[in-house]
Amino acid sequence: MEQFSKIVCEQLQYYIYALVDPRDGKIFYIGKGKDNRVFNHAKSARQQMNLLDGETTESLKINIIQDIWTTEKKEPLYYILRHGISVDNIAVKNDTNNKDSVSEGIAFELESLLIDFLSYSRFADVAKLSNIQSGHDQWERGIKTVEEIELLYNPQEVDVKAEDGLILVVSIFKTYPQKRSQPDGVYQATRGFWALGRDEKKVKSIKCVLGVYNGIVRGAFFPKEWESTKYTTTKGRTGYRWSFVKSEEMDEAQMDLYNRVINKAITLSFGSGQPITYYNKK
Repeated sequence: MEQFSKIVCEQLQYYIYALVDPRDGKIFYIGKGKDNRVFNHAKSARQQMNLLDGETTESLKINIIQDIWTTEKKEPLYYILRHGISVDNIAVKNDTNNKDSVSEGIAFELESLLIDFLSYSRFADVAKLSNIQSGHDQWERGIKTVEEIELLYNPQEVDVKAEDGLILVVSIFKTYPQKRSQPDGVYQATRGFWALGRDEKKVKSIKCVLGVYNGIVRGAFFPKEWESTKYTTTKGRTGYRWSFVKSEEMDEAQMDLYNRVINKAITLSFGSGQPITYYNKK
């Protein structure tokens, strides 16, 4: 990814970003900016590589970027540490005419940034933080890759067709932030256990399961088999919770569906307090 779309630039406001070396996962530069500032360093490095010997301006971050290209044929990793930074956001829920209130808003912003930064799983080598709570506005304005920023501000809608069959949509709101960077983390958050009723035939007719976080499909899986466990409801009845084992391979039709839903915005909503819903439910 080399730049944000125009619609993202219009909404992103000021942000703080980090450049990460993919060879060792270490942060080598932190900056601030707006629009496509986060991508400008790579552009500068690319332009300088085209200059004659002796004409390159010395810069440690530029040298690191060029070395990444030369040794690994990769791009730096781009992370947005905090975005949507504005007076309105900092002072939200505060009295903008009260200096102490605004100061507290700034302190909230800095606290949130540091908690997210030091507890983000991909920056695990930086620190070991004991905070239980995530930073304030963690999802809305917390740490994201540039690809996640694009999805947040400019999501495309899923394209689900009747012939795709029954599709289960599950909310992974509670588990996705902790598991998203783990191997198979989205799958583990999506696979269950879900209260789908006792109708085994209906459950096994589900063609695809979508794991959704904040309205965006983060994972799409095709069940190979299902298993259930019994539980007692608050009314003393027997209920059934189901989990699935995903198929490790996709056929042509499944791959087509996957591409039409992954990283797209769902077009339906969950019921009050309900973590599941369906496409093509009869």
